[in-house]
Amino acid sequence: MLYGLLGVIVLFFGGEKLKTSLIDEPFDAQQKRIEKLEKDRLKAKKTLNRAKKTSRRIAEWEEQSLPADPSTARTVYQEWLVDVVDRSRLTTPSFDSGTPVLRNGIYHSLTFSVRARGTLQQFTAFLYEFYRADFLHQIQSIGITPLRSAGLLDLSISIEAVAMTNSAHAQDLPTAIAEEFADKDITYFSPIVRRNIFGIGGEADPANFTRLTAVTEQGDTEAWFTLGSENRVIRLKQGEMLDVGQFTGTVAEIHQTDVILEARGERWLLSIGESLNEASALPPEF
Repeated sequence: MLYGLLGVIVLFFGGEKLKTSLIDEPFDAQQKRIEKLEKDRLKAKKTLNRAKKTSRRIAEWEEQSLPADPSTARTVYQEWLVDVVDRSRLTTPSFDSGTPVLRNGIYHSLTFSVRARGTLQQFTAFLYEFYRADFLHQIQSIGITPLRSAGLLDLSISIEAVAMTNSAHAQDLPTAIAEEFADKDITYFSPIVRRNIFGIGGEADPANFTRLTAVTEQGDTEAWFTLGSENRVIRLKQGEMLDVGQFTGTVAEIHQTDVILEARGERWLLSIGESLNEASALPPEF
């Protein structure tokens, strides 16, 4: 009986060990392999989705890219910048561009700088035109120095633009309009212009609403300036001072349809119908 009982015990434990080695362990190993395969499948799926998303984004970037050739890209983009500055009526502009740099064999990085002066209205117009263009470009930094005597801003703008090596454009810039600007015109941003954010208390500068409305030659020649904010007229002769808001200057010359103002050593041409913030800076030789 003891031998029989011992045999049963040995058979039980031996059978359990045999079951473990022949069934349980292979089953557990198979389960682990299945779990690993499932994880690998999910990882591969995520990688594939990421690759598809990246592929779509690259295709979009190639549509927004400057021309693939970096020299062409630099030329046409700087021409575009000059045109935007001109349409924004910023004055005394100067432009510079750096050497294109190839990044990861995928795109060229191009840097540009713009120096100019203008009113808050003109600067807002520049930013509107800049961000409205659906290019691969961005403003990296802006330096703004208010010139209180002239009612202007001295601007220093650094820009980076991208030319993909597989750009969809060979010679010209993209023509698409940025989606967020598709239903907005410049008047949408007029609340920015109506407030002088660089002045004390952020109140509107009366100089922005002062226009040259007439030049009279009866008796002494006079330039008539209408203060839109106060609805009154200031009549000045040559050599007299105009002091409105943040602008203080002298009427240096009076001509048939325009005047030349002088403020802090700079000369500004103002034509009939233009406000002070629309005056054009004159070169030193004029």
